[in-house]
Amino acid sequence: MLLTWLLITPATLTVEFTYAGEAKAQADGKTAVVLDVKGPNDFAARLFLDQNSHQLLMLTYKAKARMQNIDRSQPGQTTQEEIAKKKEAEANAPEVEIRWVVSDYRNVNGLSLPHRLTKSASGQITEEIEIQKVKVNPSIKPDKFENKQEKKK
Repeated sequence: MLLTWLLITPATLTVEFTYAGEAKAQADGKTAVVLDVKGPNDFAARLFLDQNSHQLLMLTYKAKARMQNIDRSQPGQTTQEEIAKKKEAEANAPEVEIRWVVSDYRNVNGLSLPHRLTKSASGQITEEIEIQKVKVNPSIKPDKFENKQEKKK
């Protein structure tokens, strides 16, 4: 999510960016600069940046298809056999392309930040995030970090 929203990765994930070429964006026909992102444990993603504004348009990567939960005869009880079947199904699941489309950029205190993120897997939308309000470096008073339970005692 950090890579999608802020174009950074956690400090624990060292990645390498490589120029991969140019591509036409599907929706609006904009030309995108394409960067490959590679990291440890076979981490691989592709960033599509608007050629003019350099804003992120899309991030793609491959992941195993998510499996539906196994039906249980008694809710709350999972047998070892069901767990083994689920693990086997997940291991044999096909890889699908995951896409995060980033849009609705707005200026927030001089920063151009996206306010809509749409995730799809195999072309089907699975998640949409709409950000209503962003505060950059808000003033936070120290009492926000005090344990209110201890104060009552």
